[in-house]
Amino acid sequence: MRWIAVIFSFLLFHSVGFGFEPKAVDQLISTGDCPRCDLSGANLARMSLGAANLEGANLNDANLFGTKLWKSNLKSAQLKGARLSHAYLGGADLSHADFSDADLRETEFFKANLKGANLRGANLFRTGFQQAVMDDAFWPDGSRCLEGSWGECKR
Repeated sequence: MRWIAVIFSFLLFHSVGFGFEPKAVDQLISTGDCPRCDLSGANLARMSLGAANLEGANLNDANLFGTKLWKSNLKSAQLKGARLSHAYLGGADLSHADFSDADLRETEFFKANLKGANLRGANLFRTGFQQAVMDDAFWPDGSRCLEGSWGECKR
């Protein structure tokens, strides 16, 4: 019986997240507008959040697996350790966003603005950057993309 309580507590803690504000999730879903919101650890997997305003939002450790964020504003957003594999961020403004240690496997950044973004330690396996602006972005190995990096990181 004690094991059931331990397992239940573990599942409850991990499903609730790491400190995000439930009202912020409701606000994002209902209005698409949640700048500087605390969504750290939130489960936003497979949602369709096109044209959302998440400028400066805290999405550290959030689950955004398969989420569609086309043309969204994530300028200066914090996405450290976030799970964005299979997400679509085409046309999104991700300038100065922090993706350090994020899971970006098979994520699509078609025509996204990644100027000055931090990708240090991120997993970029099969990640697409077709026509993405990548000037001054930091690559997973810590190197900086040169001016004129369009669709690939020129170092």
